[in-house]
Formats: sequence, structure tokens, C-alpha cells
Amino acid sequence: MQTIEARVSIQVPKEYVLVKQTELQELQERSQQGRTCDVNEFRTQFCGGRSAEWVRQAIFIPFADEIDFAKGGWLLNPHGGRGRKQLIFVYPASQWMNENRMRIKWDERLIR
Repeated sequence: MQTIEARVSIQVPKEYVLVKQTELQELQERSQQGRTCDVNEFRTQFCGGRSAEWVRQAIFIPFADEIDFAKGGWLLNPHGGRGRKQLIFVYPASQWMNENRMRIKWDERLIR
């Protein structure tokens, strides 16, 4: 087998910088830490735009014991209720969704 060694110079535009992938991931994770969102932002960002009610029935209620903020999770008020806003901590929610995506019944139909 033959090998050719070449040296190439590529100009990087001023508005771009080269960063190691691990550093980029760390920066992205840090930017999510401490951030919160509501159910509407969560459902569009993590649930493919499914309805807020679907998110409650397929994720919040079935996994309430795991995701309840009072028990170390990422969702404040998992059962909601009148006058009780649900608040989601984005960074731990994104980690949990990634780790548990296979446990969620994505074809779940709403109970009306």
C-alpha cells in the first residue's frame, strides 16, 4: 500500500473558531445547566411537538416518581393541577430523556 502525506492550509472565516468536540459538548452542557422551561418548550424540544396532554400522560405521570423534583428529579409538580405550574429543569431533563427514550411509549394514545 502506498501512502501520500499532504499539508493543506484552509482559511477559517473570522466568525468561526475551531474547537475540540469535547470542549464544544462541555460548553453546550454548561449553557443548559440551571435553565428552566415550561411544558410547551419541553414538548417541542424533546417530544417531537406532541401535545402537552400527551407529554403529561406518556411521560410525567408514568415516570412521576423518577422525575419529581421533590425526589431529586427534574420536574416541579409532576401531577400539575389547578394553579400549580409545572417547571422543568432543562439539563437533567435532557439527560433523562436521552437515557430513557426507549422506555417511553411513543405511540401512546391520549386517554380522554
